[in-house]
Amino acid sequence: MLKDNSTSEPQDGRYIVLYFSLLAIVVKLTGMGIDTAWNLFRFLIIFFLALSAWKLSGEFFSETKKRFTYLIVFLFGGGLGWTTVVLAPIFPLLSRLHSTDLIYYLGYTVFSFMFHPLAMLSLGFILWETIFLTRWLSNENPRHLVFAVGCFLLAFFNHPASGVVGSILAGITFLYALWVRRKSDWVSFVWRNGIILGGGAVLIGLYLWWARGDPVYVYHQAYYLSWERREPFWMYPFAMGLPFVLGLFALARVRFSREPVKVVSIIFFGSALLLSLMLPAGVKYLYLVYPAVVGFSIMGLHTLVEWIAERFPHFHVKSWVWGAIVILVCASVPFVVENRATDIREGEQYFLTRGEDAAIHWLASQGEGIVLSSPPVGQVISWRTHHLPYLAHGFLTMDYDKKQAELRTILDKSVSLNQKQLLLSNARISYVFYGPREKKIGELFLNLPLEEEYSNDDVVIYRVLTE
Repeated sequence: MLKDNSTSEPQDGRYIVLYFSLLAIVVKLTGMGIDTAWNLFRFLIIFFLALSAWKLSGEFFSETKKRFTYLIVFLFGGGLGWTTVVLAPIFPLLSRLHSTDLIYYLGYTVFSFMFHPLAMLSLGFILWETIFLTRWLSNENPRHLVFAVGCFLLAFFNHPASGVVGSILAGITFLYALWVRRKSDWVSFVWRNGIILGGGAVLIGLYLWWARGDPVYVYHQAYYLSWERREPFWMYPFAMGLPFVLGLFALARVRFSREPVKVVSIIFFGSALLLSLMLPAGVKYLYLVYPAVVGFSIMGLHTLVEWIAERFPHFHVKSWVWGAIVILVCASVPFVVENRATDIREGEQYFLTRGEDAAIHWLASQGEGIVLSSPPVGQVISWRTHHLPYLAHGFLTMDYDKKQAELRTILDKSVSLNQKQLLLSNARISYVFYGPREKKIGELFLNLPLEEEYSNDDVVIYRVLTE
């Protein structure tokens, strides 16, 4: 993973290696199985994330009932994206979002994060950054700003994508603090607190220099993907769904002040909007503001109830308030259950067949080379063998669309033999992995310069012959 330069973000391998190295040390010292250690770490991180969300809820609400409501919605609710599932059949344009990670990251955040513990851990640190930023706005204690910068650095070092959201949060908070102090001595304020923020920026710069990576690789993918975006920019705010609308209603009803519940809402609302509009591919990172959006959506729901009670005093809304919250929670639960059941029913999406597993095991004994396969198989080849996959996960494969089109071309009956040979030669493909997933894409013609090296009931692996 450290040397895999076929991906758009080879530096990410460092964080994965460090995480699994830690797991290996725990396994070595305790004697527990690697699966046990993996699950133990995941659930410890989930507990840390839930505790962080509970602490953040205290910035929104003082009542325990509302805080528990927040935690339930955060853990099990649809959050931002579940309405796309409901509305996509009515508005076909929304169905395009299903091809992205929007549903996984925004539809049921915690469930998705069980497969990505590093992202889950970084989200917990981002929540603590928010808590300390909010407290700093309330009392201007430099210690809280130092803690906020420290949490941001932990989130960044743990999962670099957090740098995008963490820096936006800090920037909006600082600008808001300047706006509040616009008629006072803001120069000394900038001098005192800018040193702390600048120190954090210097540490990140030193780390990136030490890592010898692209100094802006954290932001590179967002801007790179923005050119590939196929959805209109207005779709992202719309796709946020009910919580976003409720948050808008709540913010429209409050006065700007330094009260924590309003401050944290303004900060996160602005961050979500910036991520949606200024960074088109920033929808990928919206999961990092998801907990706060859930918070001000609940605040918006209570604000809506109060607004109705003022105008219709005889209309009792208390019972349907909790009903609406339950609907908000349960609306995504059927999707979660159905989606997880689909994973089990259609296991080829996430699980290898026995033939594929045996074929990859054989590949691992064959030295090094570049293997052409479907993206799911390529993803497994990247970490179970010494080979480089030509095509893997879309966000980890440079020129993904181009390479996927080349795979279809090689498996297309209508394409000439010379064109297929040229593609294999230019890509320096060593092996072609032809299994059940690849058969769904197209037929592999044996008049290509291929020699069968391995076969079983599911898979045939061919070596590409060179002249």
